[in-house]
Amino acid sequence: KLKESYSTLEQKVDERTRQLTALNMIATTTNRSLELQEILGSTLDKVLEIMQFQAGAIRLLDAAEEKLVLQVSRGLPLDFIQKYKEVSAGEMIAGQVALSGRPVIIEDAQKFPQPVSPIMDLGFVSIVAIPLKSKDKVLGTLTGASRAPRSFSPQDLELLVSIGNQLSIAIENATLYTKAKAMVEQLKEADRFKSEFFSNISHEFKTPLTAIIGYSELLLGKIRVKNNFFLFIMRKRND
Repeated sequence: KLKESYSTLEQKVDERTRQLTALNMIATTTNRSLELQEILGSTLDKVLEIMQFQAGAIRLLDAAEEKLVLQVSRGLPLDFIQKYKEVSAGEMIAGQVALSGRPVIIEDAQKFPQPVSPIMDLGFVSIVAIPLKSKDKVLGTLTGASRAPRSFSPQDLELLVSIGNQLSIAIENATLYTKAKAMVEQLKEADRFKSEFFSNISHEFKTPLTAIIGYSELLLGKIRVKNNFFLFIMRKRND
């Protein structure tokens, strides 16, 4: 029994080490950039590597339209991607996850009498889909699929949920960064418009005043006015 206990403990330590290593890899990936598409693509690649999935996808929720929009995918044919670029909340496995806010695990779809998702028609039989959530708000979904039946332990699900939480934080940071960058560009454009406006106004004011000064000089020259204080003031104003 002591030997069995030691073996069990060793397995738990190995599993925990695997989880921590995986989470560290994901953290490194998500912290590498603030560009959303780069974060999503790199994270999906790491998830497929860690969990040994043959295909995967990340969708983000368009709350206004109540649709999940495909952002990045791996291992899926182009016609499938185009057909299911957008799915309604509640539609397909990803839509069900977004609607419920809970993970869905299918270890062997061959046990079902009918396909439970269009992805099964591509030969995938094992699927895991998790919600990407921030403070109980669903931001999107992450899905992984395998062509062979898989058995997922509670630790596997815990790891995927932890990855989802990390990714959700990165998505929010990237979204804030994108909004801030857009605001800076708007401010730059507004400042450029202001500069052009004042430059044009200044030019419009100066143009008639220059003509008036020229005409005044002509008049002053003709009548030989000795005191040209008025002309001096006008020149100063124009300068």
